[in-house]
Amino acid sequence: MLYVSDGEVHVVREFTGDGVWVRDLAPLPNNATPGALAVDCTTLTLWVALPNASSVVQFDLSTGKSMATLSLGLRSVSNHHTHT
Repeated sequence: MLYVSDGEVHVVREFTGDGVWVRDLAPLPNNATPGALAVDCTTLTLWVALPNASSVVQFDLSTGKSMATLSLGLRSVSNHHTHT
């Protein structure tokens, strides 16, 4: 299987290796935009980074439903440079 972050419509899509759409995984919390993906084939778990929400969602790949949302508690950080 192949998993794709579709930020335009705020979903993660599942495709076969031949590129045939299988399903969209459960909706992301608060219509968040998905970012990076990580798959754990041992536990059939997909981790989806939600950069705008400073969190990560865990999906059960056997059901396509979210299992947990982990808040990273991050704030926006400005990078200020002082020139002398």
